[in-house]
Amino acid sequence: MKLVILSDTHGSLTYIQKVVRQLDGLNPDIVIHLGDDYVDTTYFLNKPYKLLRIPGTWSSFYQDPSIPNRTLEELNGWTFCLSHTPETHYNDLDCDLDPKIVIEDGLCDIFLHGHTHIPSLTKKNNVIVLNPGHLKINDDRGFPPTYAIIESSAFQLDISIRYLLEDTLFLTSTVQKKESSLTLTCDLK
Repeated sequence: MKLVILSDTHGSLTYIQKVVRQLDGLNPDIVIHLGDDYVDTTYFLNKPYKLLRIPGTWSSFYQDPSIPNRTLEELNGWTFCLSHTPETHYNDLDCDLDPKIVIEDGLCDIFLHGHTHIPSLTKKNNVIVLNPGHLKINDDRGFPPTYAIIESSAFQLDISIRYLLEDTLFLTSTVQKKESSLTLTCDLK
């Protein structure tokens, strides 16, 4: 199964259109958008892949209790937590999952978040934490636009973070599921 993870598009139509064109060649099974801006996801609707999306903290959708701000998703034998922020936010609703508890209690295998605009891949308490970066029109916080790709099997994830404009690698990694632990190996490009 191939997943493409996007975050923080912030209405950047030029970059949204570019990533949509790249998705045509990638043939993902699922595209995940981690917020800011929720309405940007309309460009990913009616495509041959499934879209999973959550709103960003400043969106009016974030205050709508009928739209989950954080969710747990079971995908190909892996549990993913989708969150815009890596921690709680003062705009959270009372019913929102607490990212700290999700990670500390191991409620997921992979915790996906955006918000910081900084691409990263780490491991905390046997949970893989992935931020795909941002797709904002200008370089932001010192990082150019990036997104992530995860190819999964039942026992392995191959993760890459890619620069959008050059279509080159920022980082690659392999995660292997062994009994009750996850092994992360990383290769920075």
